[in-house]
Amino acid sequence: MVRRPRTHNHNHYRGTEPQRRQISQGRKNDPRAQHNILPLRFSQAAHRQYLTTSKLSGDTLARDDGHGFEIKGISGEMMRLFSSRRESITADLRTRAEKFAQRYGRAPSQRELAHLAQASNFQTRTAKDGALDFAQLHNGWADKLARTLGVPLASVAPSVWHDAEGRGRASAQGPGPLELARAAQQAVALAQQEKSTWTRADLIKYLGRVLPRTGMESAAAASVIEDLADRALRSEFEPVICLEAPEAVEVPRGLLRADGRSIYQRHGGVRYATRAQLAMEERLVAQAEAAAAPRLTRADTARALGTDLARLGEALAGRAGEFQNSHPERTRLTVDQSAALLSVLTDGRRVSVLNAPAGSGKTRVLTEAARVWAASGRGPVIGITPSQSARNTLAAGAAESCNTAQFLGHLPGFGSTTGAVRT
Repeated sequence: MVRRPRTHNHNHYRGTEPQRRQISQGRKNDPRAQHNILPLRFSQAAHRQYLTTSKLSGDTLARDDGHGFEIKGISGEMMRLFSSRRESITADLRTRAEKFAQRYGRAPSQRELAHLAQASNFQTRTAKDGALDFAQLHNGWADKLARTLGVPLASVAPSVWHDAEGRGRASAQGPGPLELARAAQQAVALAQQEKSTWTRADLIKYLGRVLPRTGMESAAAASVIEDLADRALRSEFEPVICLEAPEAVEVPRGLLRADGRSIYQRHGGVRYATRAQLAMEERLVAQAEAAAAPRLTRADTARALGTDLARLGEALAGRAGEFQNSHPERTRLTVDQSAALLSVLTDGRRVSVLNAPAGSGKTRVLTEAARVWAASGRGPVIGITPSQSARNTLAAGAAESCNTAQFLGHLPGFGSTTGAVRT
């Protein structure tokens, strides 16, 4: 017996027995695979169609942050009035962060702040003991809404529901061909903007966001989304490339699932990208490999490192044994580090990559590279890191360093300030 995963989702969810069998066939039940193979059950569009045609029918509007939809007729003031949970957590977290700063003399890091937020979440959660008195709750809601916003609670429902005549006029035909094509193009663009490669489930998620709302039943809306996703993946609206490589050997029939894929492949794991994205990446690779960047000579680099050029060449070829630099007082780099530095400073490429395990001395190599390059008179060196903690590590050796956000903030068009980046 295969257990169903305990995935947490607030959206309308219905799993069918054939789909559950397809998930469990050949491998353990995988929550990620369930999200991939049953994306329609999490589709926002199908849920919106359900709201449109049900007894709780109502119009929906996209949220300001773009994450989902909200019911038209319920103002943001009303939602904030009855959604005080976040406010209580934020207030408690602010107090905890101030106490942390007083105790340790610094602000909490992101990891520490996450732990404090979790503690605030538990602290502000009230227990739910005994049966709820809904009549009392209803009276309290009505009084709170009337006192705060001057709105009768009884007036909220009529502002949301469709009357019977409005539901009768709801169109069951669905979007037209032009609307479908426009939605497919927009969904592909959103999926490509979010990730360099994406799955069918990602595409369905964005289709659910951009498709116009109609009076279709939720099952019919889900069918429309599924068909539209398949058409988009067949490049009917713009060129889309499947990135899955063919099997190296023919897979025996006994190892194939019902969908024709190997049981060792993740459900819904096929990834796609637009032809435009792949062309842009190819141009970036070509520019990175172009040998048009300033460079140092191999002899000057070896001299600056205080070691022998022939030995560094042997190290790059993998034929060097264990030895120290000729002048260890000039640099503390090992022979492997010196050889890597020689390659980076002399290859003339716009982009060079140093790949090594953690603790192998990459920061020390970069620091020494900045020193050698600046000493050659070829210009300043700016160290850019993906995070502030990495920047703090690099700042100990690099003359100028910053994280990516700080660097972009000093470029024209990205920030309000211009000029040199300062540490």
